[in-house]
Amino acid sequence: MDAVVGHVFGDHSFCDDTWCRFIHNSSAKYSSWPYGRPLTNPSLKAALLDVLVLIKNSPQIKHVGQYSSQRESQQVHSQQSS
Repeated sequence: MDAVVGHVFGDHSFCDDTWCRFIHNSSAKYSSWPYGRPLTNPSLKAALLDVLVLIKNSPQIKHVGQYSSQRESQQVHSQQSS
């Protein structure tokens, strides 16, 4: 989760090369952003980081993180929404 905000703002230090093409190709373009460039608004970045902190500290997220498989996580989600 730490890579999400940094990635869209051009910081790839927490990215993984299995999904981030910028690690091996720093001149790659963002296909979903204007002009192919990373986001630059510092207020937006701060707000997104605040949201991620809330998510990471959420008891529900910590509980789901205990399960290693996607199937187990889906079972937890379906039980919580019932």
